[in-house]
Amino acid sequence: METINEYDKQAEDFLTKTGTTFKAIFNRMGKHFPGDAQARSIWDIVLQNERYTYSFTFGQSIAAGKEEPRPYSVLACLEKYEVSELADFLEEFGYLESGEAAKRGIEIHPRVVEEYENVCKLWTEEEIEELQEIQ
Repeated sequence: METINEYDKQAEDFLTKTGTTFKAIFNRMGKHFPGDAQARSIWDIVLQNERYTYSFTFGQSIAAGKEEPRPYSVLACLEKYEVSELADFLEEFGYLESGEAAKRGIEIHPRVVEEYENVCKLWTEEEIEELQEIQ
């Protein structure tokens, strides 16, 4: 029997408390992130509760191979904090180091904003504060 570690338990408890279901559906093997040198498993993730359904793709760690992502792995990666304006975002996350980095930051910013907006639709402010503890 597989034992659950404290991180996985924290994620499972959060999902149960918020009435959220987690579904991971294998999509394909491929390059998911800019700069990926090798293929990783890419999954369609569905988080759903009575408030909202949020679906997105998730690039699993290369080391995990085709192993299904655990809820902890996904929840820990979600944007849980309000995203700053573009200029501040670029500076805060080091995207101003070069022209290529700035271009990548400009491309990433709206996706991070969208992710945070979806998190806010899925969970209450109080629940998001609990989610912030999952890191």
